[in-house]
Amino acid sequence: MKKVVLSAMALMIGSLAFAQSSTDPSAPGVQQANSLSPDPLANAVENTQSGVENYQLVRQEGTASSVYIDQSGGGTGVGNLIYVRQSGDVNGNQALSGEDNRADVRQSGTENEGFVRQEGDGNRAGMIQDASVSQSIGYIRQGTGQNAEDNYAGIEQSNGTNNSAWIQQTYDNSEALTLQNGSNHQALTTQNANPNNSDGHNARVEQNGDGQMSYVDQEGSNGQADVLQNGAGNYSDVQQSGGGAIVATNDADVDQNGTGNKSFINQSDKENASVVSQDGGLNKSHVIQSGVGANASNVRQLGDRNYARQDQVNGTAGSGSNLAQINQGDVTNAVALSPNNALFNETNAILNTVGALSPDGTVDNVAFQNQDGSGNTASSEQFADTAFGGIFAGYSKQVQTGNDNNAAVFQNYNDDNSQTSFNDNNSALQVQTGNSNTAGLIQVGSDHDAWMIQDG
Repeated sequence: MKKVVLSAMALMIGSLAFAQSSTDPSAPGVQQANSLSPDPLANAVENTQSGVENYQLVRQEGTASSVYIDQSGGGTGVGNLIYVRQSGDVNGNQALSGEDNRADVRQSGTENEGFVRQEGDGNRAGMIQDASVSQSIGYIRQGTGQNAEDNYAGIEQSNGTNNSAWIQQTYDNSEALTLQNGSNHQALTTQNANPNNSDGHNARVEQNGDGQMSYVDQEGSNGQADVLQNGAGNYSDVQQSGGGAIVATNDADVDQNGTGNKSFINQSDKENASVVSQDGGLNKSHVIQSGVGANASNVRQLGDRNYARQDQVNGTAGSGSNLAQINQGDVTNAVALSPNNALFNETNAILNTVGALSPDGTVDNVAFQNQDGSGNTASSEQFADTAFGGIFAGYSKQVQTGNDNNAAVFQNYNDDNSQTSFNDNNSALQVQTGNSNTAGLIQVGSDHDAWMIQDG
């Protein structure tokens, strides 16, 4: 039999104690208030349920309302449902109604569903679904139309499989945190910040396990997306657009540890930055940056048989210069060469390579960089391991269309004349179309292939 509870007011106000298990101390915290509601006279709902197929429905209107619902009794709940809606008449961010509300939702077991919707400014929502959670859904929606600012949403799903977490936030300055442990989870974060005195949004996703999927979509300027995935076969997709702003200044940071992971980043408009770090083999990264330039992309891969691609397009007249760097096999020295360090000191004074072979070397990696516009810089750095043979040490391809571009490929430049075994079988192709372009290429070892084409 289904048990239905309709609550309007309760006597107790609990503490917002959302368990933050983030491994990054800079991750946004959920514990942002000592009590659920900052106003002791505001409406409050508290209820605890255990068992199966429980329903809890709460509707509140006004300011500083609070909800605490716990359906985790016994840790064996099945098919429970929580629906919370906190709303008010927000008008141009002037009225107090619908502001400073708090919602804390907790569920344990399988096939549970939690839904929280908050309208207005300064709201906080935390949701925990744990204890061998499987096939559960967590959904938090904050904002209504173009009236919502400074909201926070956090969802944690642990120790299960096939869970889904969805956070949707509109307007300005909101933060979202998703934590998932287990396998085959899905995390979806959508944030829309229009340029109304907006400093943008912040979204962080942390997933531990195999087969996880993260999708972050941010529209507006000054957005930040941070994705951390530990395990195998994970997928990350970050979409960032300026939302009409010429200068977007969005940042994306993706870290993947394991094998067979995939990362895709798409940024539009101006002055965006992205960093992708993949530690393991058989990983793939693709970064697209378009608009009016001054974008920067850095991809670092450590492991064998990885693939990295960067596409930067700023064909508009007066566009800023883009920077693209791919480093495969030598994370330690990646920063020293960015962005190609004056064409690596004019191609290392014509092949006067120095330094010992980096212990981070890898094999069979592919790097592809494509830039359309003027004044761009591309750097591809590949470092193989003499102790581990492969079909080829590395393959690098660079294509630049426009004027005043710089392209550099460095393959095994750390090898010096004291090495008894070189890293062989590298291939490099550089194609530049336009005027006043510069290309540099260093390959150390034997049996390499190199093509340099300049048309202009």
